Amino acid sequence: MSWLGYGFNSARSSRIATGKPANAGPPAIMPSATWDGTAGSGFATTPSDPVRTTAKPAIRPIVVPNQYFTGELLVGVTAWANNSGSLVDNCGLSHVTVHCEGSSVDIAAPSFQSFPDANGNTVTYFGWWAKLQHSGTDGHAQVYFEAVPSDTTMQHRVIGPYQFSPQPTLHDFSVEVAPSAAVVTGASYQSISAAISYLKGVGAQNPLVTIVEPGTYATGNGPPNYYGLAGFVTIAASVPVTIGFPTYTTDTAALLYTDRTVLCFRGSNITIDMANASEIYFNNSNSPTRDLWFDGVTFTNSLGREALWRKGIRPYTAFCSYYPWFTEVTVHDVALGYGSANLVRGGSATTVGFDVFPDARCAIGHTVTDHSLQFLVSDTPALEVSYAGVEATATLARSGGVDPNDTTYTAKWGANSATFAVGSKEAYLTGATGDGYTVQDVADWLNGLGVGFTATVLTNEFRASALGIAGTLGSGFGDTDVKSATLQLLVNFGSHGDWYQQRFNYFPENCVIADNTAVNIHVQCTFLSTNIDTRDFVFVNNAWYVAPGDGVWNPAIVFSQIGRDGQANTCSHVVLAHNSWSDQRLSYRSTTTAFDGYCLTANNTMPEIALTSTPNPFPTIADNHLQAGAVDPAGATGTTIGGTVADLFVDAANGDFTPAGDLATKKKKPVVAYDGAGVKRGNMAPAGAFA
Repeated sequence: MSWLGYGFNSARSSRIATGKPANAGPPAIMPSATWDGTAGSGFATTPSDPVRTTAKPAIRPIVVPNQYFTGELLVGVTAWANNSGSLVDNCGLSHVTVHCEGSSVDIAAPSFQSFPDANGNTVTYFGWWAKLQHSGTDGHAQVYFEAVPSDTTMQHRVIGPYQFSPQPTLHDFSVEVAPSAAVVTGASYQSISAAISYLKGVGAQNPLVTIVEPGTYATGNGPPNYYGLAGFVTIAASVPVTIGFPTYTTDTAALLYTDRTVLCFRGSNITIDMANASEIYFNNSNSPTRDLWFDGVTFTNSLGREALWRKGIRPYTAFCSYYPWFTEVTVHDVALGYGSANLVRGGSATTVGFDVFPDARCAIGHTVTDHSLQFLVSDTPALEVSYAGVEATATLARSGGVDPNDTTYTAKWGANSATFAVGSKEAYLTGATGDGYTVQDVADWLNGLGVGFTATVLTNEFRASALGIAGTLGSGFGDTDVKSATLQLLVNFGSHGDWYQQRFNYFPENCVIADNTAVNIHVQCTFLSTNIDTRDFVFVNNAWYVAPGDGVWNPAIVFSQIGRDGQANTCSHVVLAHNSWSDQRLSYRSTTTAFDGYCLTANNTMPEIALTSTPNPFPTIADNHLQAGAVDPAGATGTTIGGTVADLFVDAANGDFTPAGDLATKKKKPVVAYDGAGVKRGNMAPAGAFA
């Protein structure tokens, strides 16, 4: 699907031109004359980010760094700041300055810019844009972006350095991979690893590897360790190919290693199949500023989203380790998320699970359709146990939590007892630690005691370490009667997903999440609840529809939240503006979270804003629209109330969040200039993501 504009797909592309600002195009910049081609050599004084003493703008790159270019390259950032309760004018900024090897240029205003993606589709994004130009000197240039807030009580923020490399050619070496062809040194190899080994040997810095034969390819766990190159090893394909493994063998072999090489997987001919690959593993400890790039490829699980991993939950819940870049990717039928991505730009995810954006630094213009882990949190009957022996009492218990590595079943009858060790580790499956892996193993142990226990397997699809009793969500359980009644053990992995989660002790500062939509999801939409601070987080123009559920993910009982009781932290410059939580409430949930004067919750729509405690100091909560039955939060201003998810949107369940009913008529002064489809809001506009 081609993405057009401010995070909305081509189905509404006709709206993108409405009210777009006229501009003379992005300013151009090239390194100064003092730059000799060596990274950093052009700067007399290197730009630096000031130590944070108060709020700063949120600013993130939306073009992947470490790219080579021959003529000019469009680069851009998304940048926002709360300017006394509004982000309408210039996203709350005075300007953004681009610094490139001793040269500087100011970007006066954000704009919409279009360019072809990896697959030749035209994409358009809203941001602060500039054009890097080749000065005639080849080399590696360092670029910094400086966000200057309109509110002079805030600090500037400087990000970088990001390397971009003006060069005489885009790729310094080019080789092919063809398993059936003879090896031709410098031209053709039979595996990706062999090609990378050659490229490392000749010192290639931004080479192209093109796979020319259909098949399934692994990136390898061989010797290259090629993390020192300046650009990327780009993996492309001239025919449809799969990256992955044809079968599962062991957990170690299931890691899709990248040979510690900085790779870019590019183009729709590449499908990365996670069916038998647990994770794409890139150990970037040797190159802490570099990460993998997935550009216009497809991710899937050929076994389907609900496929189990060794009869249980997957060992990892994201595609890739560390901080990858994702641009215009397509994801379908796989229970994995983007992890701690530097960037998720455009693209779509359909029939997925687990956290979508856990600690993502930036996500813009992305859509999710059908997100669920119901298959992992639904109680599935797996084993029935009863006792008909001579003793007056008999019980069964299991130690530990949800699906632990090691756990023990304990059967008791009268004064007697027996134990059986099981676990989720691979060693139980292979027999290296015993035979305690499957539900059948537990049944065989109980029946084999020969003292009156009867165990009947209802399904052997799951591993025994995940068995629990009703209401425990897969946790262990204490001594439970099996004498007077049959005990039914259920499988429940107790897992859930969040759309965005700021995870504990991890990512405290500088985040932009804008212009995304999600429908038919069973998640907490926004989860800013951690024991570290939340500083300079900006969420604008996002829209969610949570599908009615049959259990824990019913939208009536699940909520998005800021803060959590018992956690002392600070929210500084946390902006939630023009978002549509169409059927999930937002809760301020902590007596121990402090909010500063730069925090803003404005022009959103949701069923209710729940203040489980009174925030202190109180953040600005203004001009939100709540649904019928909600109570205007004490301390909020400009709140309107009325309607339900069924009549406030044209068709939220199917992704049309166009305002209707009370949401359309009870307009407010907007705080973000453009909506999620790139439409310029009027002087008065509906709350929520779309005008």
